[in-house]
Amino acid sequence: MERVQLPGEVQPKASRAEIEVTTWVTKHAGGDGIVREIEFLTAADVTILSDRRARGPYGLNGGKAGKPGRNSLLRRKKNLIVPAKTNFMSQPGDVLRIETPGGGGWGRK
Repeated sequence: MERVQLPGEVQPKASRAEIEVTTWVTKHAGGDGIVREIEFLTAADVTILSDRRARGPYGLNGGKAGKPGRNSLLRRKKNLIVPAKTNFMSQPGDVLRIETPGGGGWGRK
């Protein structure tokens, strides 16, 4: 578990990154997205500016599109979908999960 000091004196309890592996049948597979989870220890004003939540990055020259990203918030044991671009107040104990999109592939196998 890693402690990180962020601007504005926000101190997440834990920062965890996981790699989600996807396999495409293309000449050059796209990149894999990562998952970040941030647990809030106190109320905070949160702004998210993200892209590629409805559709993943497109592939080129026959390559498949990457997996779209997703934002969610675990609050009081309920998993809430968070829009790509939003602002909200977190509550102590909230866990924000940001799944970044995977990259699009290139070429046919």
